[in-house]
Amino acid sequence: MKIKKILLLVAISYLFVACSDDKEKQQNDVNLSTEASINQSDDMNFKLNLIDGGLISIKKENAVLNFNDEDKATLFVFFTTWCTPCIAEIPHLNKLQEKYNNDFNIVGVLLEDKSNDEIQKFIEQHKISYKVANGENNYLLA
Repeated sequence: MKIKKILLLVAISYLFVACSDDKEKQQNDVNLSTEASINQSDDMNFKLNLIDGGLISIKKENAVLNFNDEDKATLFVFFTTWCTPCIAEIPHLNKLQEKYNNDFNIVGVLLEDKSNDEIQKFIEQHKISYKVANGENNYLLA
């Protein structure tokens, strides 16, 4: 049991190290601190803009998130275009979305500043079949 915990800790540590890019991180840290500054206790309403033109309305009230989920379970996947493990999980997320399409939604939440055109190219290049949100409100959800 102890070995499993150690292996899990090593795997999680590897994921964080693999996704770090100091130059990119410094630039994004400046943007994040100015764009998304809220307290966890704040109640709020905001929308995630989907690349396909759709919206996801999110209401945070009493530390609970409610959103228009079509009565489906929703997995929010936070990613960047330069994160190797994030890119590696795309085929697996596509399979999950395809297999459980009637009962399950996956929404990729981009955590970097990219235009919709840049993200659309990324979606096409990596054949993403689930919804992807882009915009400064993404940082509020993270």
